[in-house]
Amino acid sequence: MNEYAEALYEVAELLPPSVADIVNTIGIEPTLRLVTALGGTSYDFPVGVADSPRLRVLQDILAPDEIGRLLAVYGGARYYIPRCEAALRELRNRQFRHAVEAMVARDGISQKLAIQQLAPQYDITERWAYEILKPPPRPQPSLL
Repeated sequence: MNEYAEALYEVAELLPPSVADIVNTIGIEPTLRLVTALGGTSYDFPVGVADSPRLRVLQDILAPDEIGRLLAVYGGARYYIPRCEAALRELRNRQFRHAVEAMVARDGISQKLAIQQLAPQYDITERWAYEILKPPPRPQPSLL
């Protein structure tokens, strides 16, 4: 399993239930490939493994055993595959936070320089980087 797919387990609670079902069927890494390729679309899963354009799409994304497990559950169904933006955004933010903290600690550079170097790699603006790094608000005590 690749590191990115492993890290996705950390934000699994943010995955839509339909994607969680696919994860239970074929695993996190194949699901991540499926979401990356087809997320945001309704997909008509083929029935069986007879050669078809729809099957070839899956063959470009998944291994034969993964396709078999997926079609055993979803074959013949039209299924919306969410983009999982909330989970992927949270994962990116956590990885960015960790990368900035590691760079500051390891290289002894300022947070600002770390942000300037890392923000383009994570496809975020400098301004958004500071929002990501902002500590969460502390809960206020009840007035009653």
